[in-house]
Amino acid sequence: LKKEKEAVEWLEKIKAQITSLTSKKEINIFGYSYLNMIENFIQFYAKNAEIAKADKYVEMYLAEAGRFEQNRIKELKMLFFAKTYGVYLKQTLDFLDKKLEKGLSPGSTPLICDKARILYKLGDKEKARILVTDFYKNSDFLTKAEPKMQAKALNNLAWVFVELEMIDEVALDIAEKSVKSDENSNNLDTLARIYAYFGNPGKAIELEEKALKKAETNYQETEFKKLINEWKTMVK
Repeated sequence: LKKEKEAVEWLEKIKAQITSLTSKKEINIFGYSYLNMIENFIQFYAKNAEIAKADKYVEMYLAEAGRFEQNRIKELKMLFFAKTYGVYLKQTLDFLDKKLEKGLSPGSTPLICDKARILYKLGDKEKARILVTDFYKNSDFLTKAEPKMQAKALNNLAWVFVELEMIDEVALDIAEKSVKSDENSNNLDTLARIYAYFGNPGKAIELEEKALKKAETNYQETEFKKLINEWKTMVK
């Protein structure tokens, strides 16, 4: 209803009650709903492009989650808010940089992908592309990982190129190596989309049909079939 003043007043009343709780059981029961309330404020202000206000409530969310000793949730939600709502971007970027300063490994791949997404949200698409490309080209440790881990890490990198609409030859190379390492529904789908982007719907259909046979969820089946039908209209 956009009754902002009233909403803030009620949140403050709830915060006061939550703060007075001493029982861990009560905090666990009510804390989850309380954090969801704060997230509603973040979402509301983000949708209305009031980023400073949204950031203020991200700070509040993280502080309250920390008070409830939900440190793992803090990290996940901070990344979620940045990637989904486009808020708390610079602070999230600093957080990722500190993580990456500790050294790179196959386990760094999700951090690199998330950093690319944040850079994209900040309007620096080219910097995002260079980040993922350089990580791939300088990551000899990926070739030493066991096949399934290697395939997953490579597919995560390739998917960022697709997701952020920055597909190039490097993306194709990464996706092909992922499939070669260990074929699965996810990396076959990624490679298919890249071939479609390069104007080869025939190859895209062939790969997506393979992905369809390996589909693990109803969502995948629906999505893969939709893409196959779409690409069939492009085949001459």
